[in-house]
Amino acid sequence: MSIIEVGLFQTKAGADFLYYNPNNSGVTISCARGDVYLDNKYIGRFELADKASVKKEANLLFPPF
Repeated sequence: MSIIEVGLFQTKAGADFLYYNPNNSGVTISCARGDVYLDNKYIGRFELADKASVKKEANLLFPPF
C-alpha cells in the first residue's frame, strides 16, 4: 500500500490487486469497483480504470488504483 496524495479532506492511497483466473479460457476484465475495509472498518472505494486481459490459469497483478 502506498500514499498517493494527502489532503485536508481527502487522502488517496494505492494498493496492488492480484487476480487469479482458474478457468481454462482467458477473460477480459472491463470493470471492477468495490468497497475497501481494513479490520472491519470502511476506508474507501476502489475502481479499475482500464480493461485488462487475464490468460487461462494465470495471475494478473493490477498496479495501484
